[in-house]
Amino acid sequence: MKRYFNTFLSLIICSFMFVSPLNISVLAQEQNPIEQTDNNGDLTNIEETPIENSTSEDEQDALQEEQIQEPVIEEVLEQQNEVAKEILEGEKEKVNYFYVGVPYLETPAEEEFVASFGDGTENISSMKLIVQKNDGSTMEIENVNRVGELYHFKRSFTEAESGVYSVTEIRYFIDDQEYRIVLSDLGIDAQFGVNQEYDGYVATYSDDVTNEDISDIEGSVVSLDSSNVDNAEALVEEKVKEIEAATPSSLSDLDLGAAAKAKANDEFVIALDPGHGGYDPGSTTYSGISEATLTLKIANYCKQELETYMNVRVVMTRTGDTASELDERVTYAVSQGADVLVSIHLNALNGAGRGAEVYYPNSNYRPDLGAEGQNLAQQIQNQLVALGIPDRGIKIRNIDPWDDPSYNYADGSAGDYYGIIRHAKKQGIAAVIVEHCFGDNATDYNNYLSSEDKLQRLGIADATGIANAYGLKKTPLQSSQIIQKNDFNGTFVVKNVLRDSNHTVQVKIWSEANGKDDIKTYDPTKQSDGSYIAVFNKTNHNNEVGKYIVETYVDGTMYHSDSCILYDSSQETTIENVGNTDTNFKITTSVTNVPGELVEIQHAIWSEDKGQDDLRWISGKRNGNSWITDYSTLSSYGKYNVHIYAHMNDGSMIMLGAYTFTINKPTWDIKIENQNEEAGTFDVVISNIDSASGVSQIQVPVWCAEDQNDIQWYVAEKQSDGTYKVKVSIANHKYHSGEYKIDTYL
Repeated sequence: MKRYFNTFLSLIICSFMFVSPLNISVLAQEQNPIEQTDNNGDLTNIEETPIENSTSEDEQDALQEEQIQEPVIEEVLEQQNEVAKEILEGEKEKVNYFYVGVPYLETPAEEEFVASFGDGTENISSMKLIVQKNDGSTMEIENVNRVGELYHFKRSFTEAESGVYSVTEIRYFIDDQEYRIVLSDLGIDAQFGVNQEYDGYVATYSDDVTNEDISDIEGSVVSLDSSNVDNAEALVEEKVKEIEAATPSSLSDLDLGAAAKAKANDEFVIALDPGHGGYDPGSTTYSGISEATLTLKIANYCKQELETYMNVRVVMTRTGDTASELDERVTYAVSQGADVLVSIHLNALNGAGRGAEVYYPNSNYRPDLGAEGQNLAQQIQNQLVALGIPDRGIKIRNIDPWDDPSYNYADGSAGDYYGIIRHAKKQGIAAVIVEHCFGDNATDYNNYLSSEDKLQRLGIADATGIANAYGLKKTPLQSSQIIQKNDFNGTFVVKNVLRDSNHTVQVKIWSEANGKDDIKTYDPTKQSDGSYIAVFNKTNHNNEVGKYIVETYVDGTMYHSDSCILYDSSQETTIENVGNTDTNFKITTSVTNVPGELVEIQHAIWSEDKGQDDLRWISGKRNGNSWITDYSTLSSYGKYNVHIYAHMNDGSMIMLGAYTFTINKPTWDIKIENQNEEAGTFDVVISNIDSASGVSQIQVPVWCAEDQNDIQWYVAEKQSDGTYKVKVSIANHKYHSGEYKIDTYL
């Protein structure tokens, strides 16, 4: 029986994703088929005392101890093992001081820190704090802002994070080298509590506090150079306004130095007095939370709402879990120019009482203050009753005839029973005590105190009552904020929201660098959502960097002042073909003058083949001022796109640049040799292979039938001369005759 082959006819080269098949057609004829074995393969894809206490009579029976871009696709890739650089000892002598914003937080709240390091000329690319909790766990807090030698840090804490924390280390990077300074080596014990007091914490307040003894009293300012403390306080106070604009916090206008403030002619100053605090927790509520904790929260919400009214300034008699005498609270309020004082409380009666009541001054000694207080009390009571709280009315209470006559007023008339009201009247202002509801009653607690939203409603009700009593009007400007700050191109956006559109809004911006030589007035553009947008560009301000002042005017009156730090930031990205093997690419984005608001840098990577079906968003691993991605998830040959994005702490994203790299497709030659008509065999020879990634295996599928029912996958064997060879026999293909097709996959 004679078998024979016609000569080699054609060579076809194809491309598929990762593999590059080479197709050859061979024509064959057959006379008498011989039974053969089918050996096909598959390709695998590949809370006070009876007279001095400002708590109601019912409450005195129940004082107890106080028992918290939408991701597109995100893939975390395993980074290649790198030899970690040794962390070196930092220059301890350069730590001027370290400042903790408040020693005690009631959540939700945000803690702030300021480190003064050197003179500001150090080439520090980033700084972070190592903070250890009393359970042994640690966290890192990156600096969010820098002004000269001052580094500003902040972090929000939730109830779940209650505990005592210590800042143990300062770490910083210079030229990609990390340095460490252990604060205990400097005698610094920087502690703060989150819903928890700690040993050494002193909850006290005095009008005589000075900048020199703050650290002794609060235990939160650790200073190596006390002459510099004022600078740190100024920075923190500037940042505090950002927090209060968003949510109530434990920080307020209480000056560390308690110096008297001058009062503007048209300014109305309201003192809010969150009842109890420190060693006096007040009553214990139904849930076990202290009265002092909740009164502070209500006061903060009230403050937040009051600050939406025109020509209003709010002062707080305490801003954390601290204690002070009632006369001290009044003295402080008056020193700040207060026109009225509202003391915020919760009632208690062994769980049996319900409802709201407000105490106001009697008509003795200063009948005008009695009348003022009566009106204020009624207005606040009206708002609380409107929330559904049972109405217990507004009330006065005088001292009893048998009480110490020293509690009477100077004219001999009976004094007010409650110390906060009596002391306020003696110092010339009206004061009221608001007992919002009974915190130890299950119904009152659950209906009015059991959530932040309910506490906020109480605060807003108090504020609305105060506004109604004094005819306060809301500012036409509802909000103003700086958003979308881009330090890389020197731009930011000022977004203003008006209460109604019948006003004219303007924004004035200038740099502090050279006075107001670059001041510019912007006319914001109204947006579809009703807001007004002004777009800032440093090119309109002599290309200055540093601190910019932003003022918003409505109808010619300035209603809001803000500021921001603009950095002269730039980035450089390199893409390295590691080992020139086309299998792993190292993408490094380095940032000069890292913005304080920068959270992370992501690399968006995809191939041009089939659109963005293989798009990956990868967060770069930070090393000093660089972010590095090792990318090896390669799906095809050809061009790959890499877009660099900076994620900022306001949620915005900034595109920093677009880059590409290419994976070259391997090439090779193929030919048919040794066609043996008698044996029904031929050789497929692959030579001149050019592949950056090398050759792990060459697969050669061969078939004759149109439906490929006779396909056989061969693995080419490497020859001594560097070529690869496959020996094909028609016996492996059902002895089919006709055109044989051959692909090669590398």
